[in-house]
Amino acid sequence: MEVSKVVAALNTKGIRSICPFCGTNDWNVSEHLCAAVRIDEKGNTLLGTGPLIPMIQLVCKHCGYVAHFNPILLGLMQSN
Repeated sequence: MEVSKVVAALNTKGIRSICPFCGTNDWNVSEHLCAAVRIDEKGNTLLGTGPLIPMIQLVCKHCGYVAHFNPILLGLMQSN
């Protein structure tokens, strides 16, 4: 995913770029999508048991806080 397109989509949606934990405005935006792995109440992974939500990952360069955004809702990809 092109970083400039991610930044533009976040700006269009009015997303504030201030880290909610340390107050800085310096982020790494990943070019690759990620998805959370589902687990059960015992901590066992549940692969192939349901849909995954694609996420764009932003990491605060100061404190390491990680934020995730759905690229479908940002208009950067289509849902299946």
